[in-house]
Amino acid sequence: MRKLVWIGCFYSILLIVFLFVFSLQGWAQVTISGRGVLPTPPLRVTISTTERSTSTIYTYENPGPVDVEVIPMVDCPTGVNVSLLSLPLPIASGDSQNVEIRFIGLPGLIEEGDVVECVIIGGTTQESLFLQMVSPRQLPALGNLNLNFDLIPDNTNLEAVPFFVDFTSNLQLSVTLSGLTAAADLGFGTTGLEFAVLTADAILGVFDFTAQTVFAAAFGPQNEILANGDISFVKKRVRVRFNLFGLTVDNLAIFENTKFTHPFPDNATALNAIQSPVYRFGNLLRLDGRTDLNIPLRMTIGICADPAKANRIKNRIFSGSTCESDLLTFDVIQLVAGPLDIGGVQVLSTLEFRPNLTFRGVLSLRNRLFDLINITSTAILDDKGQIMPQVILGSLSQPQQSLTLQLDSALKPVSLLARFTAAIEDHSLSVLLRSTDDGFNSTTFTFINPLESGRLLTSLRFGMTGTDVGSLSFTQATFNWNQLIGPLRFNANISLGLSGMQRARISLDTLF
Repeated sequence: MRKLVWIGCFYSILLIVFLFVFSLQGWAQVTISGRGVLPTPPLRVTISTTERSTSTIYTYENPGPVDVEVIPMVDCPTGVNVSLLSLPLPIASGDSQNVEIRFIGLPGLIEEGDVVECVIIGGTTQESLFLQMVSPRQLPALGNLNLNFDLIPDNTNLEAVPFFVDFTSNLQLSVTLSGLTAAADLGFGTTGLEFAVLTADAILGVFDFTAQTVFAAAFGPQNEILANGDISFVKKRVRVRFNLFGLTVDNLAIFENTKFTHPFPDNATALNAIQSPVYRFGNLLRLDGRTDLNIPLRMTIGICADPAKANRIKNRIFSGSTCESDLLTFDVIQLVAGPLDIGGVQVLSTLEFRPNLTFRGVLSLRNRLFDLINITSTAILDDKGQIMPQVILGSLSQPQQSLTLQLDSALKPVSLLARFTAAIEDHSLSVLLRSTDDGFNSTTFTFINPLESGRLLTSLRFGMTGTDVGSLSFTQATFNWNQLIGPLRFNANISLGLSGMQRARISLDTLF
């Protein structure tokens, strides 16, 4: 306990020094959502001794009136490997971008059932990201049923008020016969059938085929049904994978209605997309292999298709989307080299070329000093051919304590993130502190209380609400109860703000 106190004091002193010595630069404010970010249940991450990872997509949305550019970041405690190398995301006003992040739990450093708190960052936005560690296992032969109930109060002026109730359910079925797998992903709500994703998988010799057909209904900004709730064909995706003399070939052909978006701004736009669809074809070719020097290389070529562009329907996101041209034009080529270990330094780079633009790229160098300090230096080549300021991350970390400082090429601080975690018997108390040019940007206290076959998670967030530098006020309290009840996995989440209750969500999930 005394050691923990000294560690806390040490980090606190460093934090105060950085805040008073440096002037921090401001970044854009975005919203971040995805699996593991409250109010969703913790993301289940597999503990693996191999490269088997848990992959998921996170959405960065810009609700502001001006265009922004952010660099996605994820910070996890020791015991969780995170794979994310992304170019700066240009996000137009009112638009969003998606980022794929992969997680691996490391055996010996993490145990099955543990809930780990990471931090996902974009601009000045910081969100806690909860991961639940699970052992590798085979999914049941038949499927999964998920039920969600969202309750949003009409107002918070009285104790007894009407609630808006949004009920959604998701049924996933999978049947395998003689090497052919047929699966259906069906989404239902109070409006009826909302989407249907039909998938067929087959292995023919060295070829692995996946065909996916997507149908969906049109919804507006408030999840209101549009175009009479008609289900229409949205897209067809056919994927072929095979290995050729050590080179892995992965080809994705996409045929989709480019007018279909989510959400639609109004009913007229939705009707036009369904009654007068515009179908386009695109293709993404990905090649993975190693050079004679054992350097991992990955090349992605987009012909009238963009791997960074996502096509969305309600409650589902598909990575990669076609262009709006009626010609098979060249859209993008990406080359990823690494990770490569050179004398204890891990090198990873991405280079991207698009028509009418110069090369854009990222070069990342990572090293661990004295088995305590993680140093990451990132150089960014922008679309004007200029090298943007380096982003240097210095992370002083122990298994559950860390202090991460982000600097530019002039060694001026951009962001400061501190995590403190204390284990009190089987309980866990963590504190997340983040600072920007406005002083303390946000502080989050999280208390995890284990229960029999479950856990209760309490999160208190304090953020800037005024103009005083470093002034923090209470902004949100979140209570999340995750429980295994026989074959059912139960999750309840309640969010409270300054003005009262914001929303409640109850989820039931079962495998069969």
